[in-house]
Amino acid sequence: MNIEHVAFNITRTIFPVSATTVRNDLFKNWQFLPDSVKPYFAIKIVLLGTESTGKTTLSEKLKKHFKCSLVSEAGRDLIADSNEFCYEDLQLVAKEHARRIDQAVLSDSPLVIIDTDIHITKSYSIFCFGKELEIAPEIYKANKANLYLYLNNDFEYIQDGTRLSEEERNLLDASHRRVLTEHNIEVVEISGEWEERFEKAVKFINEILKVELKN
Repeated sequence: MNIEHVAFNITRTIFPVSATTVRNDLFKNWQFLPDSVKPYFAIKIVLLGTESTGKTTLSEKLKKHFKCSLVSEAGRDLIADSNEFCYEDLQLVAKEHARRIDQAVLSDSPLVIIDTDIHITKSYSIFCFGKELEIAPEIYKANKANLYLYLNNDFEYIQDGTRLSEEERNLLDASHRRVLTEHNIEVVEISGEWEERFEKAVKFINEILKVELKN
């Protein structure tokens, strides 16, 4: 086609990276990936469980430990009191949480810790209003994770004035588990005291990182 080939930066001094380099250390070279492909390589870890099981505290500790991105629970920000909200509020929560996940995937780390996901929001809809939450396919896609850690409710219940009663909280736990089973979501149970939960979570995350980074 009479097109002259001009070799560009063969020594890679301007952009010191290659596909092999990225594969060998995804964390170190994450910034070299274009945003269009980051969602395919991101490693998402979701923390699930009923109210007052330490999801928020644990997710923040994991963020600091792994120096990664964190998606906070949209429900806590949009719904101030678990005893006062409507069906439409849950639809807003689902959309906002998915938006936060999509945004976090494009940030500075391939590892994303996510506090709660769409299945928990669906469970609230069934538990509180007796009906399914209508969810768009892109919301499910954003929420799809590599590892689901389920925090057991064998933990001291703390009522902060905005949560369900302890009895309702335990019934909600059963609802969460049913919804996860119905959607074929395999979870890894996390139980014990604070430090034990943290250590177990770190162990399971390290294991999934080895598998995902190897692939």
